[in-house]
Amino acid sequence: MILQRLRSEKKIYPLFCILQSLLTFFIGLALVRQTWFWAYLAVLLLIHFFFGYAYTILRVIPVFVLVAASVGLVSLAYAEPLQALQAGYRVLLIGVSAIPSLSMSAMDLVRNFNQIKVPRWLTLGFLIALRFTRIMASEVRRIRNAIRLRGASAAWYRPSVAYRAFILPLVVRIMNISDLLAVSLETRGFRMDGETTQYKSLRLRGRDFAFALSILVFCGAALLLAYGGLSWLPQF
Repeated sequence: MILQRLRSEKKIYPLFCILQSLLTFFIGLALVRQTWFWAYLAVLLLIHFFFGYAYTILRVIPVFVLVAASVGLVSLAYAEPLQALQAGYRVLLIGVSAIPSLSMSAMDLVRNFNQIKVPRWLTLGFLIALRFTRIMASEVRRIRNAIRLRGASAAWYRPSVAYRAFILPLVVRIMNISDLLAVSLETRGFRMDGETTQYKSLRLRGRDFAFALSILVFCGAALLLAYGGLSWLPQF
């Protein structure tokens, strides 16, 4: 029951998700040397949690924590502890900033781009790029399962077997997917020019504006604290 509630995330306007990820990421890069950068990540996580991204946080953050810890430990071999910590912070920043973007639907993003008259070739490129990672992961998983069922081993130290059992099937499958994509675009009447219609339109809601405003206030406060200090506070 709890997991189902977490899954039912209320989506934010896709364009706001993309802009939020870019804004918080680049501002975070500028602030990563601050001693309180951990608070920047924590508050950003709280904002995402407040706007209903708990399920995505539970899925994404543990992975990035492990990767950040690994990067930090590796960095200790050639850098100071503070620099290693900052390297781990940068990895965490990627995951925390991308949470809204990772949870949005690819089709919603395409609809959003069509509404604001983004060129069709760019929209198609975004859609393929967003779907490609999942499709590739699924195909790799299927090929590995097929290799296990046949009792073969395509380990890296057996390149000849890996080439025949893994690389060749993957290349053939990618070529088949590209052919299916071309046929799908053709049968659906996709074209680069001309007027198009949409079955479903996305509308801005008060929740979207509240999310954007909270991110802007948060980023502004972080920049003010980093570069303006506390001198703007009244002195007593």
